[in-house]
Amino acid sequence: MRVFPDRKLIPVQYLLQSQIDCLRRLLSIESNCLISGYELRRLSMKVGPCTIAALALSLLAIALASNRSSGQKLAVIALPSPAATQPSEYAGLHNVVTYAEGLYSGSVPQGAEGFATLAAMGIRTIISVDGATPDVELAKQFGLRYVHLPVGYDGITKQRSLELARAVRDLPGPIYIHCHHGQHRSAAAAAAAGVTLGKFSVDEALALMKVSGTAPNYTGLFACVRAASVASPETLETVSNKFPEKSQIGDLAQVMTHVDETMDNLKLIEKANWTTPKDHPDLVPAAEAARLADFFRNAPQPKEPARTDEFAAWISAQASNASEVEQALLRGNASPQQVSEKLKIVSQACVQCHSKYRD
Repeated sequence: MRVFPDRKLIPVQYLLQSQIDCLRRLLSIESNCLISGYELRRLSMKVGPCTIAALALSLLAIALASNRSSGQKLAVIALPSPAATQPSEYAGLHNVVTYAEGLYSGSVPQGAEGFATLAAMGIRTIISVDGATPDVELAKQFGLRYVHLPVGYDGITKQRSLELARAVRDLPGPIYIHCHHGQHRSAAAAAAAGVTLGKFSVDEALALMKVSGTAPNYTGLFACVRAASVASPETLETVSNKFPEKSQIGDLAQVMTHVDETMDNLKLIEKANWTTPKDHPDLVPAAEAARLADFFRNAPQPKEPARTDEFAAWISAQASNASEVEQALLRGNASPQQVSEKLKIVSQACVQCHSKYRD
């Protein structure tokens, strides 16, 4: 139950929400079907909070009795400590870090297991900053709302920072922000949103990103957090509160155009011995490799059904190959020649793909 140290009484709506959260956890254990908190809140508007609170308590007593009779223990999943110096691992979730009360960052939920863990934590809204289309339908089965606000590895625009901050401020919490791995983009998004809302300072935000494991190579992500500042309520009101469940990433042709552009950038970086080219200071080696992996990972399927399976296998292999380039640059334990060999694998596969699908 939420604690309000400065109040002698807990308002009915917070008591009700704590009961809803507890019921969710119990029902997730009893069966694979979860009651939506939204549905219970709608019911409370019709019959009154006192009536629905009494109903919730009755259901809670029945569920507890059922647990005792079956010998089953109630699973309570504790959220990471704000003082943690390492990310936490959970079933279906990785690299989970507490950024502020009610604000968490981590990896994409892995199937039903990940969403069940989030529901058991009491999370109510998920914000994806990844390029991949969120599994909105599966999230809804666990009473979770999804919002999709993608960001890149090169940084977060001021506009997107404000959108993220307004989403964190206005949407039902606690809120979980994720990218793919939960180390880089989600960390920067949580940090930028938190600074914008005045939840913590820039220095505290940067320290939290280090806990998440954000690589220093992603200079754009750190730069956007350093540039963040507290926004006034009036400024936040200037951005839309129409938060999309799924953002349009683009069709296959557009994604492949981005792939070609990113490959060209990586070749410029390769010529600079895998460092940022002097005439292109905006190109960060690891960030460009990560962008390439992301484009492959999130590429839509071709319209021709006969090509779907073959293309899916190819695109998955390319995402893995591009990730190897990224990891080699992040770890710094590969020679320039070794990194070039990894990029060559991607380049040759692209030529073969163009020959078969595009040319």
